[in-house]
Amino acid sequence: MNAMFPAANPSRRAALMAHSLPNDDQAWLLDALPPSRRLMLEPLLTELRALGIPSDPALLDALETMEREEAKEAVAPHARAVDAMAALSPRQVRRLAQVLQQEDPAVASCLLASRRWAWRDGLIAAMDADFAQQVRLTAARPPARAFDAALCDALLAKIASPPARRFALLALLQRMRRSPGAVGERA
Repeated sequence: MNAMFPAANPSRRAALMAHSLPNDDQAWLLDALPPSRRLMLEPLLTELRALGIPSDPALLDALETMEREEAKEAVAPHARAVDAMAALSPRQVRRLAQVLQQEDPAVASCLLASRRWAWRDGLIAAMDADFAQQVRLTAARPPARAFDAALCDALLAKIASPPARRFALLALLQRMRRSPGAVGERA
């Protein structure tokens, strides 16, 4: 959260909302609150006044805009990686097949389980027949969003680099599986 609007805490957000009300409405609200809530809110309102924060409803609008932008930014890396994977060229799909064949079939299976890629059949066709069969036989559930993004990011980086030593995607997959809830239902 931006230092200008430290309202990530629900109590601070409530104080900022109450602070933006006209004085009569603010007094009515405080009187209507249970004593425990009022005792929590009054010092925060005093702090806002002491800091000279104007009681301007536009501050709430700015806060909500910032929160929406932060939520978009949190989703953006995942969306960018997935969009980039979805738009692979045939050459990149062949390179992806090479990369995945350096890993355990579970990595490829996990990637293919994550969504219906348009290049799925081309990827399987570009793999060695034995490896492709192992991928088909390896059951994988759709990965969690964070794992899906990490896998896509790692594979995109590997596709962009020249062939080199083994890329340890299997280790990432194994770490994620050991963490409860890491691989499973999408968030």
